[in-house]
Amino acid sequence: MDAIVNIITKYCSKELDNYGRCVSENPTSWQHDCDELKNEATQCSSQHPIVQKINKECAESFKVYATCLKQHPQDVQQCISELETFLTCAEQSSQL
Repeated sequence: MDAIVNIITKYCSKELDNYGRCVSENPTSWQHDCDELKNEATQCSSQHPIVQKINKECAESFKVYATCLKQHPQDVQQCISELETFLTCAEQSSQL
């Protein structure tokens, strides 16, 4: 899951930073005060062209990685090769 977060952070850092700052500045009311910024971050992470391309081109390698994580919840180290395969796909997709 960290890999996905890193990819989204790479392409949506501005939106995520704005949302995070709002949450920090509004500790008692962030659920309401930051809703629009949350939606912007969500929209970016789901609609950014590079993220969409990665989702499309790397869906199978991510599925294999996710399956591995489910099979080995106590020892995610067993899924390193699956993660590397997914990250390689994501990196190649984001450069094209």
